Amino acid sequence: MVRFEGETIAFAFEDADSGRALKFESQISNFVQFEATLESSLKKLNFKTLPWIKNILYFSIPNGLDEIQQRSYFDSADHVDAAETFLIRENIAILVNPQFQRLKDKNVLVIGLFNSKVEFSVLRNFEFKKNKSYYCDSDLLNVSQVAKFSSTISENIRDINIDEILVVNERNDDFFQELRTDLPSYELVNNRDDLILSGLEIASQNKVGQVIGRLGL
Repeated sequence: MVRFEGETIAFAFEDADSGRALKFESQISNFVQFEATLESSLKKLNFKTLPWIKNILYFSIPNGLDEIQQRSYFDSADHVDAAETFLIRENIAILVNPQFQRLKDKNVLVIGLFNSKVEFSVLRNFEFKKNKSYYCDSDLLNVSQVAKFSSTISENIRDINIDEILVVNERNDDFFQELRTDLPSYELVNNRDDLILSGLEIASQNKVGQVIGRLGL
């Protein structure tokens, strides 16, 4: 696990000798510094860049990144001579875990409550039907805003039949306690970081076709 500009960064990679994973969770704010951090971190993990070694990089990325932001990861991976690079959005990395395989053919609403944003997405078969992120100052994410976010979520999914709800809660205040009164039955996800890590490892082993998006350079 690496710290970068106060945020948690993670990498997952697989090479000819071994495969190991570290958590990644951030968009790139300083491209040059990110590349330097990526390169130095991978060296510590014995990431070899010899011509006969085919390195494959897997990044877990925030759910709401646009194509330009995604391209930054592919360019950074190319900088460290990765043969192939794949991106996995966080919610997909969570859902690919065996404990959620029962949800594969269902419409799953995943709600993320974080200190700087509220996000939600609807997925079916590892594909997004809806994907929204609302960023704001942490002092605005208080209990007085719960009704606003609850109505926003309801409005966006009103035409979708939701089969299951997962809530990823990383807040230490009453925001979730207030929001839960508006939710039907849900499952609380407490080990998000571990699930993302294991999702990356699963993807690198045998789930590539189902859960990974790839941009050709």
